[in-house]
Order: sequence, then C-alpha cells, then structure tokens
Amino acid sequence: MKPVNYINAVGDSWNIRLASRYASFVIAIVTAIALSSVAYIIGLSHFSPDSWAYFELSKTVFGEDFYKFNTLRSYFSSDYSSSFPLGYPIVIAIAQLFMGQHPIVAVVINIFVVMITVFVIYNIGIKLKLPALAGFTIMAALLCYPGYLDEIFSGRSIPLAILLFVGAYYTYLLGNFYLTGLLLGFATLVRFDFLVYAMAFQMAICLLQRVQAKYLLLMLLSFVIGISPWIIYSHHHFGRFWISDNSWVAISALPAYVVDYPAAPTVSVFESPIVWLMKLLNNSWSLVQAVIHPAKRYPLLVIFFLAVMLNWLHIRAEIKLRLFMLFLILSASLLPYILTGYFDSRYFALYFLCLSVALLYVVHETQVLLFGVRFMGLVFISLILTLTVGANSLRKVVSYGYHQTQIMKTDIEQIAVLASCHQHNVNTVYIFMGDTLRLAPKYGALTGMRTAFIPSNFNNMDEKTKNSYFEHMKPYLLINDLSKISSCIHQ
Repeated sequence: MKPVNYINAVGDSWNIRLASRYASFVIAIVTAIALSSVAYIIGLSHFSPDSWAYFELSKTVFGEDFYKFNTLRSYFSSDYSSSFPLGYPIVIAIAQLFMGQHPIVAVVINIFVVMITVFVIYNIGIKLKLPALAGFTIMAALLCYPGYLDEIFSGRSIPLAILLFVGAYYTYLLGNFYLTGLLLGFATLVRFDFLVYAMAFQMAICLLQRVQAKYLLLMLLSFVIGISPWIIYSHHHFGRFWISDNSWVAISALPAYVVDYPAAPTVSVFESPIVWLMKLLNNSWSLVQAVIHPAKRYPLLVIFFLAVMLNWLHIRAEIKLRLFMLFLILSASLLPYILTGYFDSRYFALYFLCLSVALLYVVHETQVLLFGVRFMGLVFISLILTLTVGANSLRKVVSYGYHQTQIMKTDIEQIAVLASCHQHNVNTVYIFMGDTLRLAPKYGALTGMRTAFIPSNFNNMDEKTKNSYFEHMKPYLLINDLSKISSCIHQ
C-alpha cells in the first residue's frame, strides 16, 4: 500500500474507533489524570505574578472589602483592583469554600475546565457534522498548545475564558441566543481581551449568518447583562462604566507598560495622533511576527492552512469570501494587543483555535487534497504532530518544575522571615526590587501584607519622578538583596 493511501486508511480507522459515544468520556478522564499527575509533580512552580494576583483577589471575595488588593503592581489604583475582571477570582473563591484556601485550587479548576472543554468541543464537532477524529484533534490541538498548557499549570484564566467562549458558540448552534450572549459576557468577565473576541463573535454572526434581528438583539442584551457586574463595580469605585488599568497604555502615543509609574501616558493619542499611529504600525508588525512563531506549534492550523492555500483556486468563490471575512474579523480581535504592545504566545490560543476550525471546516466541505492525502489523513497527521508537541511541552514543564524545587523552598523561607519582620510595622509597604522582585507577588498573596513591585520604568525615571514615587509610597521599606533576607530588616 502506498504511504498516502496508508495514511488515509489509518485516519478512517481511527475515526471509526473514536465515533463511540463513550470515547469523549475516556479521553476526558485520561487527560485529567495526566494533567493532575504533572500538576502534582510540579506544584506551584509555574505560578506567575498574574497567578498570585488571582489568588490574592480571591481571598477578598467573601471578605469585608471586596476586591481590595494589598499588592501594588500597577499604579493605576492604590486600593481596588482594575487589573483583572471579577470572574476568575470569584470562581477560585467559590471552589475554595469546598477545597480550602490554597493557590493550587486554581490549577484544579483548570483541569476540571479542560474536561468540560473536551465535551463541549466534541459536541460542537457533532453539530458541525465533522468526523469524530476531527473533533478530538481540534480539542487536542488546543490542549497541547504550549501557551494553553502553561495557563493550566500556572492557575491562570485563559482556559476558563475559552470554555465560556466555545460554550457560547455551542449554545448558538443550539439556537439559544440568550445563553450565547450571557456566556460571551461571562467570558469577558474572566478576561478583558475577550471583550473584543465577544464583539467579533457577534459581528461574525451578523455578517456571515442569516439571523433575525430580534435574536441578534437578544444576544446583545444578554451579553450586556453578562458584563454588568464589572460595569457596576467600575462605576462604583472609579466613576466609569468600564475600567481597566491598561486603558492608559492603549492611548499612550509612546510605548508604555502597565506597571510603569506614573500610570499615565507621557504623550497621549490626543496630543500626538501621528506618533500614536506609528506606534500601532510598529506593534502590528511585531504582532505578525509574534503570531507566526507560536503558530508553528499548532500543527492543525499549519496543515490545514497549507491545504487551503495550495487549493485556493479550486475552492468556490462563496466559500473563499466567507473565509476571508472570518479571517478579517478574527484578526480584528487581536486589536487589544496592537494597542498595548503585549504579545505573549498564550494570548493567541483562542485565535489559533477559531482559525484552525474554520480552515478544517473548509477542507472538509470542499474535500480538497494535500499531496494526495484526504481530509481524514490530514486530520490524523495533525493529531500525531499535535500529540508530539504536547508531549514535548509536558516534558519541559516537568523539567522546569523539578529544577525550581529548591528555589521555591528558599522562597518560602525568605517570605516567612520577611513576614515576621513586617508584623512589627504593618503599615509599611515592602517594595521589592532587584533580585528580590520575583518574591513580590508570592509574598503579597500569601501574607496579605502591603507589598509593591518597583515600577518597571524605575531605572529610566528622572530624580523628580523617583522622589514623587517614594513620597507616594510612604511609609515604605526597600527589599533589594536576597542574600540579606535571613533576619529582620530595619528601617
């Protein structure tokens, strides 16, 4: 048998095996066991500043002062958080009512979220009349994407936001427009950047689907209901209907970062629109480069992109037009990253998922070939390459966690020393800088003491701005040398 025919035959065979109604349950359980095993080995080694911030905010949900933080990372606000929407900390807080208050709860939530995502994507595949193998490959492509895996083990929010988004699409396929809008709103309550994804979703429905206006209006109204908790919170604490500490970064005409001080543009778009447009052009080119590099670790996207491009002339004009419009809408959803200049590969997980599904659907509908390989064979190749990428990513995750063991132990010892000292002057803000900076988010989240990151632009500040900063932070104590954290530090 020729290799091409063999690949097609294997794809057909695996599709038959996965068509069982119990296959999704088995895969979800196996996935949960694998992820839980890795999480047990690596513990909290993959936690980032965002991870610790979510944990810190979750502790306020059922407290006396809702969403009042103790760790200053962004200087946009000194009291109530505008860095993260309410959704994920609330979910963590609810889960902690049953599992106890511990940072690892966020990882447990993400593993549970992955299991549900498996079922939702499987059922979306059924509604789109895709073969079972295609549905599982779509799920595997997302799960094995390194940026998505990192989110799982770092206890961050993208897995939940994506689940809510794909859940919204599934309810749309079921014809429930109210629930669709509500889930899009909830996804936005989990991540600010999903506000644009939610708007792009509704735009795509308006432009590409024949839906009655009353259903579109219902979806929009339920979306507003979904995001209303943040609207109420923003108006109550900040006097605005939608607050985010990145808003000033977006309107800055010069490159800026959310943890700069002061949290205001040196030159804004209103003062110099030409400079602002030049910033956007530079960020757009950087974004293209930032998207292309991680896309290579999303085999499903690469293979079906090649299949569509190499058969472009053989695809009907109507399908090409719809695909092109969808591509433009999806690309418009990346606007927040162009405005802010943030290009972490994890941000593109949903973009890659949506684009790969669109390309896969086009190939399935048109039955075009890639070097003689049929649709099912292409899906099978994608699955094998995807699992290879995922296995390699998990290997790196475990290796990194193993090498962080001693560092994490030392961190806990140093945090204990600092916390005992801090008890003697609880009103003092401990400002972490230099080689102690990595301790800041963990220290603030675990101890609940007043903590601050030194601003990211501190070394570039003039003396006047530095003096203004330190005056703003009084009373404070600089923590700038890990080697000296063995006994109490005195002011």
